[in-house]
Amino acid sequence: MSFIESIEVRSIPQQISDHIKHEIVTGRLRPGDKLPSLDDLSESLGVSKPTVREALQSLYESGLITIIKGRNGGYFITESYPDKLMNSMYEMITFSLTFNKMQTNDLLEVRKLIEIPCAGLAAERRTESDLEKLQMMKSQLNDCGKLSMQEILQLDLKFHMSIADCTQNPLTKTIINAITKSYLESSEDFNDDNKIFITANSIEVIDAVIAGDVKAAEREMDKHMNYFLIF
Repeated sequence: MSFIESIEVRSIPQQISDHIKHEIVTGRLRPGDKLPSLDDLSESLGVSKPTVREALQSLYESGLITIIKGRNGGYFITESYPDKLMNSMYEMITFSLTFNKMQTNDLLEVRKLIEIPCAGLAAERRTESDLEKLQMMKSQLNDCGKLSMQEILQLDLKFHMSIADCTQNPLTKTIINAITKSYLESSEDFNDDNKIFITANSIEVIDAVIAGDVKAAEREMDKHMNYFLIF
């Protein structure tokens, strides 16, 4: 058995893209910053323009940079990377559901694994600003009786996002947004007869989060998610 592990040899484009990623992570490059031109990067790095272009294309496909064409265009650090991530996840899940690579029950199972502890974390971390928003959400839920099915589904998504906001974790919000949106849009079983179940226990979840009761928030979110098993 050899004690010498294989060493990954990174290509020059990979090294360039990794360097730019490092600059983003460390804050030297910030959202909205414009990168040097292709010519300037090629000259400063001492590599060919096709090599730099390949590195930038990789960053673009990852959603880390945006390419803007025109006189004032160029390569810019993406200003809303969480949105890019959410859209990518949403498209991937929707594609899998459309072509039967995934079932809605699979998605519901993952939602429960994420959103039940998320509710507890929300109860633990919610801020004064969050409390005001939760009270507004509670009022909307109390007045949802005459809403259409589409409006109810949008309100339910907004409810789940309001709970995710309280966790103070942007990645949690991104994941829940993608999964919940995909689930609500993919189910063919929602109709006016089961509108009441879609928002069931939502107010109880909010009350528990407002009270800072971790266990109650998780328990009520579990009940809320279980109503979707009826469909």
